Amino acid sequence: MKNLALVFTVIGLLALSGLTGCRPTESATAESPETIQVIGTVQLEVDFGGRAEKKTMRLDCREDSTVFSILQGAEQEGWIQVSSRGSGENSFLIGLDDIENEGATGDNWIYRLNGQVGKVGAGAQSVVPNDEINWTFGEYEVPESEDPNN
Repeated sequence: MKNLALVFTVIGLLALSGLTGCRPTESATAESPETIQVIGTVQLEVDFGGRAEKKTMRLDCREDSTVFSILQGAEQEGWIQVSSRGSGENSFLIGLDDIENEGATGDNWIYRLNGQVGKVGAGAQSVVPNDEINWTFGEYEVPESEDPNN
């Protein structure tokens, strides 16, 4: 009887200490976007370069929000149609509301965060509450601070 009590005690202690080999899977512990808490809002403006009416709205900002995920949030709200390829940090915007990038010889979608042209991809650029994101369709102009001729 003593041995049986000892066996149950050891099994109980192993279970409590987590040494039984049962560990939560990564999918069970990873937070989905719905469970990551909203920490504020950001403003999103889309300027179609005169090809359509400019759109502006406020969207929820989460701890893991990026310029691109905010754009995807606008699409989920039914506010804009996003065409892209890749995902996460490798997201690449192809077009918004059927207005697509034209390549090296034409107009393209360019984002600015708080008035500054993005220096990294939209999927890698994090945002915080009260940031202002502007997507503009037009010709890329090198900012004066980056122009080697100045």
